[in-house]
Order: sequence, then structure tokens, then C-alpha cells
Amino acid sequence: IGFNAAEITRLAKWLSRTNEGWPVWNIVPHEKADGWWIACRSISAFDNNGLTVQTGQSAQPWLKLNPMEMDRPMAFAGRPPTGLLVTESVDPALESSVRQQLQHFEAWLRPLRGQFALGADLVQREAELKPGIYQVTLQGRLLAVIDLFKWKVGILPTARPVDFDQAIWDHRPPAAGSIPEKFVQMSVSQLMWIYASRTQRDVLPQRYRRQVVHFRRLPRLPVNWMHDEHLLLLREISTRAGTLDDLAQRTGMSVFLLARHLAALYFAGAVTTNSRSAGRLEPKRTPLGMESSQPLQVGTTPDSHGRSALPSGFAGDGRRLLTPQDLTAPAPLRGH
Repeated sequence: IGFNAAEITRLAKWLSRTNEGWPVWNIVPHEKADGWWIACRSISAFDNNGLTVQTGQSAQPWLKLNPMEMDRPMAFAGRPPTGLLVTESVDPALESSVRQQLQHFEAWLRPLRGQFALGADLVQREAELKPGIYQVTLQGRLLAVIDLFKWKVGILPTARPVDFDQAIWDHRPPAAGSIPEKFVQMSVSQLMWIYASRTQRDVLPQRYRRQVVHFRRLPRLPVNWMHDEHLLLLREISTRAGTLDDLAQRTGMSVFLLARHLAALYFAGAVTTNSRSAGRLEPKRTPLGMESSQPLQVGTTPDSHGRSALPSGFAGDGRRLLTPQDLTAPAPLRGH
């Protein structure tokens, strides 16, 4: 945020040099970013409530943020204003400094990177998975518990992406579904979104390129996980079903980008090619994004203890989920 065109071009060139097995970094709009670098010269004001930053973007020229409340890593470039305490800094003119700061970010983002790796494994194993409990271990150490009955996942916070490459998957009895207290817990849909919205692989099932795509339900995700492109697609598909080419024409997105964003919605259970599962009907849960021909009415579902689920619109950790009132989006994204 706040870098000039020459700096961005240089950084993009360095970021394109990626070693095998390491994360791939791309420069993206700040609202989509996993980490932020902020040019100190763009800071126009700061106080106990946070910073005011000039973004250089006409759509949102100013950004107000509080570093103490951020859920992503941040680093600052240049001389900070007097009185602003900076713990992470980067020199965008030195490739060595850029590489070092990226390594700091990769360490900070290890839980997210582990979730991405586990999501990749789930996609690869989709055809062989059955409803049940799976434990993922490495040399006897439990890395993850996947409950395809309750559609929940628990992941060891310190698990590395490479750990999942060497891990063993065991199909376990229902009694083995307990998730250790210190594990990061989330829904399977959230895990799959983390993977599908970031991967550079084409993971959209082929039938979505040939058949009509229908709205299935709102993805059960925190609102701030959704990007404008996803909201635009949800609005268009919920208004009228369409093929991939039809949706590309209606949204102004290229087929390539459309397929990528549609894949994330597919793995979040938001779209379907089965017209019987469309609209207000919710298909039975099956492994990952697969749809069942036996729909269930939408509503709160009692858990194993007979308690009702949380009201629509809230996640178990209190984060607000997407609701129909959130389906606003900008005009079609021309130029994508």
C-alpha cells in the first residue's frame, strides 16, 4: 500500500522468482491480501486508534487501520512517522530485505499455509473419501482430524505444509472424531475455501464448464472472506442460472477468472449443476463439494446433543456469516 509504479514493478519481478516447494507471492488489492507492506510515506495521520493511509486508489483513497487489531502480518517500508513503533520493516529496494521479510510472513502464516496444504490433499482424495472420521498423522504425531459426519476439521497449529506431504490418512471409527482443544477448528467448507480461493491450479469440475450452473445456498463463510467477484457471481447465479460462457458475458469476467472464482464457490457448497438441488433446497452433505440428489429443507440443524445450531448469519466463533442482505456487488468488473 502506497508504493509507486516503479517499486511495484520491481517487487513483482522479484516475487516471480519462486523456489520449488515455497509459497508463491503475488501483489493483489489490499482487501484480498494475506499480508501487507505499507510505505511509510503514505501514512497521513496516526493516533491511539490507528493509522490513516493513502492507498493511491480512486475507489478507496484512504484506509483506516489499527495494527494491534490486524489478523494478518504487516511490515513498513521507509522512515516511520515520529512516535510510531514499527516492529517489522522492509527495504523494497533490496531483494535480500524483501526475501527476509517474506520468510517472516511465511512463519507468521504457517497455520494458514498448513490449512492450504490440507485442503489440497482433500481435493486430491475427493473421489476416495467417504462420510466418516479421518485422522492425519506423521510418525505417530496427530496433524489433523477430519469429521465428514459433522463437516468439521481440526488442525495442529504448528503443522507445516511439508508435513502433510508425508502424512498418513487413516479412516477411523466415529469415536475417534474428538478434536484436541489446542487444534485450530473450522468447517470443511472454510478449509476448502482457503485452498480453492488461493490455488493456481484449475480445480473446477469439468461439468461446470459444460452444464448450467445453479445457485445452491449462501456459503457459510465469514463476510470478510468474500471478494467482490464472488458476491457478483452469487448475485448473478441466484438471479438466473447460466452456463460458464453466459456468466462470463453477464459479469464481464474472463472465463479463466470466472472458473477460478466459481471453483471456490463450488467447494464452499454455494453452487450446483443439479437443478433439483437449486434454490432454497440444500443437498445432503457428501464428501467435499459433491451434490446429492436427495435435497433437505434449509433450516437450523440440531447437533449431536439435540441443541439448535446458531442463528443464521453467525459463525461458532462469533464472526458474522454471509446473508442475503450482503449480496451487493459493484457493476460488472470490466477489464478482468
